Amino acid sequence: MSRKVHPIVLPVFLAFCAVGELHADFSLVCPPDVTISCREDYLHDPNVYGKAHTLHNGKVQYIHDCKTVIEIDDCGAGTIKRVWGVENPENWEWLLCTQIITVSNVGAFSYRDIAWPPAIVLESCDPEADLRSLTEPYDAPQWLRTICAKPMVSYKDTRYAVNPGCIKLLREWKILDWCQYDPVEFPGRGLFTYTQVIKLIQNSDTAKLQCARDTSIVNDRNCDSLFVQLEPSILKTGCGIYHDIHNTSSHALDSSADATGYYPNGLHLIPFYAEYACGTISRCTTRLEIKNGIRPTPYCLDGVVAVLMPLDTNGDGRNDGGMAEIWASDLDHGSWHKCGGQQLRYSFSSDSSDRSRMFACPDVGEQEVEIWVFDENGNSDVCKTQIEIQNNDPTIPDCDPGFSGNWRQLKGENLTEYSDLGGHDKQWIAAREMRRKAGNGQVEINAGVVAKAKAEFEVGEPHILCQAGICSMRIPVRAVDGKPVIAQAWSSDGKLLATSIPVRAGTEFELELNLPENHVLIFLVVGDGKQRSVRKMAIAD
Repeated sequence: MSRKVHPIVLPVFLAFCAVGELHADFSLVCPPDVTISCREDYLHDPNVYGKAHTLHNGKVQYIHDCKTVIEIDDCGAGTIKRVWGVENPENWEWLLCTQIITVSNVGAFSYRDIAWPPAIVLESCDPEADLRSLTEPYDAPQWLRTICAKPMVSYKDTRYAVNPGCIKLLREWKILDWCQYDPVEFPGRGLFTYTQVIKLIQNSDTAKLQCARDTSIVNDRNCDSLFVQLEPSILKTGCGIYHDIHNTSSHALDSSADATGYYPNGLHLIPFYAEYACGTISRCTTRLEIKNGIRPTPYCLDGVVAVLMPLDTNGDGRNDGGMAEIWASDLDHGSWHKCGGQQLRYSFSSDSSDRSRMFACPDVGEQEVEIWVFDENGNSDVCKTQIEIQNNDPTIPDCDPGFSGNWRQLKGENLTEYSDLGGHDKQWIAAREMRRKAGNGQVEINAGVVAKAKAEFEVGEPHILCQAGICSMRIPVRAVDGKPVIAQAWSSDGKLLATSIPVRAGTEFELELNLPENHVLIFLVVGDGKQRSVRKMAIAD
């Protein structure tokens, strides 16, 4: 390493100090050599480092002028030679003395002169771009003065990454003072080091974890679990920052952002969490409900007969009506569920609370009912069956199958109304009475039909055979749904003359009537409890 030396020669003033008298005791005394820092203002007044003087017979006389030679290199280091000369008055001998001022740059530049860049956290969508555009005081070391020094700077980065979005960068700064550094003679001198800590964090102010949407699935395949394909959760950000998403479901195939897996029936709350920006956590939860959609298998009990029980509602000792209560579970015939352990419930309709029905006199006969079977999950299925409601108690009033009351009351109910044959009830029109003599004193009569029945319920022409005041009646009946029907004969004054047994539609009734007189007006009522046909017939023997 070479340094330039610039000698400076100051004007020489050889001063001969005047002396009064000449004596043998005479000397020239120089100030001692000194070493000073190059930082000092040594050229302003070198006399601050001492002045030469003569000593003559105990008398001190300072010499103010001297020859000065300055040899200082470009690092501010070197020497200053100050030479004084004087003539000895005793022997006229010329005396010289020299002071050497050594100017040193050791320690002229040190740690106290350096302002190191402070640690910084760069947190943004692109901290790498922020790193490339650092500004003061984070971009480089600063120093206040460089007198007697030539500092040079460099750095080296060492990265430690938790993940691509979380990095700690150690920037090792080195400042080498060209003027002081000498690794051979003085190792370590003039070399200054410092480590700046820079954290690079990818982050977004709008970061939010968006879970897979809540899902409800009906599992109608099996009783235990179902493979469910879920949408992956995503971290919504204003920029593409690094992140890692996990789920903690024990049923997922893995712990990634996609919680797809095999889930048992029931409610599942699937937690997700996203980690980003050096440990920042965003959480959300997906609600997954898997409902057991397998329906129970219903089996209905058929041929159930229920008998009306008499009721005395006012406590007068006489029955006012009849009633039978039937529970839907009474009509179960071994309904079951594919998934074991299910508690089944039964009702008469899609309303699971409709568990029982009350049947009374208007319901006498066969009634078609639905039996709904429900499981614990609300799944249901239905079967149909027939219940026969019977009245076996003659003390229950107005409780004949399908209708009650006399013909005058029947007329006011929503029935097929009859029409008169003409004139008043007990006046006959001969043209409508069809007589035909039969052998052996029998009379075969086809009664005139006044009113037509409804289309879905038709009653054919009665065939009547009378002998000695006793008439036998055959009546063909047809109904679309094939329900059992029954027939009754009523007198014009409201008396029940005869009742048939229930028969299936498409067959014939047989009624036996004891006619009190040769000419009688009767009302024939045929019905199945829901539909009725009323006909007015005149019978003449």
